[in-house]
Amino acid sequence: CRKQIKNDFVDYLEEVRTAIAAAPGDVSTSSDLWTREQTGDPYFGAVAQWIDVSPMAWKFRAEVIAFSVISGQHTGENLGRYYVKFLDRVGITSKTHSKVSQTLISAEHIAYLISKLGYTTADNASNNSTTASKIEQVFKTRGLTGWDAQERKLGCIPVTLYFTSTR
Repeated sequence: CRKQIKNDFVDYLEEVRTAIAAAPGDVSTSSDLWTREQTGDPYFGAVAQWIDVSPMAWKFRAEVIAFSVISGQHTGENLGRYYVKFLDRVGITSKTHSKVSQTLISAEHIAYLISKLGYTTADNASNNSTTASKIEQVFKTRGLTGWDAQERKLGCIPVTLYFTSTR
């Protein structure tokens, strides 16, 4: 049973990766961190959202791309490393673009090939700004300079604030 679940998950991730690769635009993400009360285990969850384009219609897609126990501190640095790992796993980003000849295509095209990350939304905890900065730092290490943490990290709007301001 466990093996079947793992195999199904691998198939699911491959289908998500294929759909993301076919998406013509950016993929935005939302994430959060939970701690299990009984054991204190921290879980990281993330969802990707994009527009799926078929010959007949455009369709909004939202898929879970991560739900995992994490090791280490709940620092933005550590969460940023996990975040990039999960983005790489489904093809929103790529560890390298060395397979692509830089002499054959433009720098803008290379940047597009290694990152389709649009905006990322998280709660307003202070470590989420550090997480976004870590994502930007990893991208710069990979040669991608077009993703700006200040511009692309969105905080969530507290529900109480929303309902208070719309009355």
